[in-house]
Amino acid sequence: MQYSIHILSTGTELVSGRSRDGNGPFLCSYFSDAGYSVSSMVILPDDPEELYRYFLKLEANANKEEVLVVVMTGGLGPTEDDHTVDVLSRFSGSPTKEDPEALRRLQWVARKSSRVKLESARRQVRVLEGQEVVNNRRGLAPGILMKKNRPAGGQMTVLALPGVPSEMHPMFEAASNALMQILPSTSIHRSVLYIYGEGESSFQAKIIEPIRDDLSPDFRWGITSGRGHIRIFLESPQRREIALIEDSVAGSYGRKYFRKPVEELIHEHFLEKKYLLATAESCTGGLVGKLITDRPGSSGFYYGGAVVYSNEAKVKVLGVSREILDKSGAVSEPCARAMASELRIRTGVSYALSITGIAGPEGGSDEKPVGTVFVGLAGPEGSEVIPLFFPLDRERVREYTAIMSMYLLYDFVLRTEGR
Repeated sequence: MQYSIHILSTGTELVSGRSRDGNGPFLCSYFSDAGYSVSSMVILPDDPEELYRYFLKLEANANKEEVLVVVMTGGLGPTEDDHTVDVLSRFSGSPTKEDPEALRRLQWVARKSSRVKLESARRQVRVLEGQEVVNNRRGLAPGILMKKNRPAGGQMTVLALPGVPSEMHPMFEAASNALMQILPSTSIHRSVLYIYGEGESSFQAKIIEPIRDDLSPDFRWGITSGRGHIRIFLESPQRREIALIEDSVAGSYGRKYFRKPVEELIHEHFLEKKYLLATAESCTGGLVGKLITDRPGSSGFYYGGAVVYSNEAKVKVLGVSREILDKSGAVSEPCARAMASELRIRTGVSYALSITGIAGPEGGSDEKPVGTVFVGLAGPEGSEVIPLFFPLDRERVREYTAIMSMYLLYDFVLRTEGR
């Protein structure tokens, strides 16, 4: 059975570049992980005529046997530039109505907050008669799961959700089962691998090129460059092709590849082992702490972190000796080791991580150019320091360092556990 999946993100702020679309990539990743190919990902402004033409064109171009699915985000708010409900009403012929549950929630919020004006905000609780409502537990605007019979035959399904990612993501998860029932089943085998400290071209030359002639025309792969790592996507109807790549990756990269990002692996491992972690950051300014606390439940293992940007902070907060700073400097192996070791002693945690470096654009020298970083690690079996060098701009030096330090921490933990 043929199918096509289309992702539509709406918002003039997206088209103008004033905001970044966080929904389209999330949805594409979801469908890819489920074994489906996305036919298109489009961003359109808040223009009702342009949105209406988009749906007409999709409907006209679909063949009779094709399962047509559109996931649309944005345009479900309370203001006059939110056109999703009206466009879908015009396209489907279904009149609008207010959803009772969403209205009750809006009334309750209006009573609690003077910033929410009930009458002007009621626009966002509208849905379509005869169509399924997707409840919004984190916001006010409900979603809509609309099905429309196409003139040429077949059915078109549109899932319309709010554009706020924190609302859209859980709503999509709740409605995804309905979409999976509409789409044909797939027998595609898939795999996602994360490799740290490797580049895209090097991976292709090392892994793909030597076996390219052994791969079928149906084999597909993709690569995404992250900050300090690459994400590999593999897809094939033949499990042996996926296994062939995975075996090659395991042989070439050893402890540098995983099936999940290291932030997730650290989270799981530290909770399972009941370890505690503390961090001390200089040039990354708290980015590692953010990576850790982005995941719910991190308080179960993350003791906390200190941003010790100045030399004085390193001395007073962590107890780094002035002799080390005077002799070796703040960006040095002795300083990184002292930061991690002193932090572990003062907090009593299982593991401590420290970062000190030169993010630039100034502050570098011939001996220590911009991009020089030292990552300190301390645990029950001792401490070590890993030097890094990223000859990049300030933002990327900080981001690459934060990600790579997480990988180095995880590798350090696994190695010291095995001693």
